Amino acid sequence: MKLKQFLPLIIILAGIYFTSCQKGISEENSIIPPSTTKADSGYLSKIYFIDISGGSNDTAGDFRYVYDSQKRVINIIDSSYDTFDYSIETYTYSYNGTDTLPSSVTVVTKFQNNQPDLWLERYFYYNSIGQRIKDSTFSNYQDNIIENYKYTSGNIYMEGRGKALGGLPIIFDTATLDPNKNIISNVKWYNNYKTVSTVTYDNHPSPFAKLSNYKALEVFPFGETFFYEMPQKNNRLAITESVTFNGNPQSDFDEDLTGKYSYRADGYPTQIIAPDVKYIFVYKTL
Repeated sequence: MKLKQFLPLIIILAGIYFTSCQKGISEENSIIPPSTTKADSGYLSKIYFIDISGGSNDTAGDFRYVYDSQKRVINIIDSSYDTFDYSIETYTYSYNGTDTLPSSVTVVTKFQNNQPDLWLERYFYYNSIGQRIKDSTFSNYQDNIIENYKYTSGNIYMEGRGKALGGLPIIFDTATLDPNKNIISNVKWYNNYKTVSTVTYDNHPSPFAKLSNYKALEVFPFGETFFYEMPQKNNRLAITESVTFNGNPQSDFDEDLTGKYSYRADGYPTQIIAPDVKYIFVYKTL
């Protein structure tokens, strides 16, 4: 959920999806996840990014999760400062009363070298069973975007409209679901750009799906989608994404984490070892 998440949408798809209706064991001092299997454990505390390229083992940054007394995510703090020269990015979630789904999120990106901050506000609307049916996005670096969602037993559809890039784009997503409601394929149309995605999963629980902001994160793959940017019910093993413009190839993204996970006794992942980075999950009980 770094700035790199937004840039492909500005450059290629021009849309970031923000939607309005309406989280014991204390955090570990080390980066070794606790092995507790208590029924109410499994709330993410941190995700560490460890640079293992070239034999190094240096912390490149982390995501920190902050909760209120109702176990709702109220802040995510991303300190992965090396990417695009930004120093910190903060997500602040708001709720209506005792609602467990966020009504909005504000994202502020602070840069190094006295560059001006980027800010974005996204408002979320849900139906009676908690499905996101609409979102609207406002920011100081892209025009307003409104997106509407529809659901069937095996699909999710989205149509988005706005004034991004000085035009009147219409964005369409058509996703196919597996029996666990994970997105296994998607086709995105943005003007003459087409993004085709396929995804596979393990059979373990995703720690993201337990969090109150789970349905207020990215819904569809968008062209360079990392596992923490579009979480699902289970943990992503592999994704392929291919972008074309007027039928001509533009970019491809492949991330294969098959065999790279380690898990706790209760099924939640403890770490992922990818070619250049190791992700370590730290949990706490609320």
